[in-house]
Amino acid sequence: EFYCLGEVKKDFFGMLREHKDIDRHSHWSDCKKRLEGDWRYRVVESATTREDWFRDYVRVLKDERKKEKERDKEKDHRHRDKDHHKSDKKDKERKEEKKERKEKDKEKEKKRRSNNSTEENGKENKREGEKESGEIEDVDDKLTKKDSDNYENDEHSDSEEDREKAKRERERRAEASLREREREVQRTLATHLRDRDKERQHHRHTEAVQHFSALLADL
Repeated sequence: EFYCLGEVKKDFFGMLREHKDIDRHSHWSDCKKRLEGDWRYRVVESATTREDWFRDYVRVLKDERKKEKERDKEKDHRHRDKDHHKSDKKDKERKEEKKERKEKDKEKEKKRRSNNSTEENGKENKREGEKESGEIEDVDDKLTKKDSDNYENDEHSDSEEDREKAKRERERRAEASLREREREVQRTLATHLRDRDKERQHHRHTEAVQHFSALLADL
């Protein structure tokens, strides 16, 4: 029966693979004694061919090991990229939560300032109204004590002047209060911008450290 060379070599490789103690570091001189009793060894008549095929088999083992290491390395890279992606996602979620908290705190502070301003304006208007009412009552009391029409006209003129003065004072205070609120808004905005710059710098530093660590791990 015809037995082709390819089948002979295939059987020879099968024989070598059955011996688990033969690996990519094995030498022909150490192994051939253990193989002499196998028919697949004896069917190869040339000693040189046996040794050449053994070396071919060892190269196959080395190639297989190399490919296995590459697969492991690629798998490790995938896991690392996946972990890095998870870390980026968590960082993004933390930033979103921090941003939401800042927005809520900012809204609460704005509402509190608005309430305080409304309450303060109410008190101020009440005080101004009481003051104006008291001034009018004083003028009325004076008018009732005077019988002269000329004096009554003079007192009426004084009352108009007092009301105009009180009106100007209210407007001056309202403008001063508005300017103060504008300054507070500018200070709050400046603080917010500084905090955002610090957060951005911290994030860049963290990314640089992670990138450097990944490079070291690859080495």
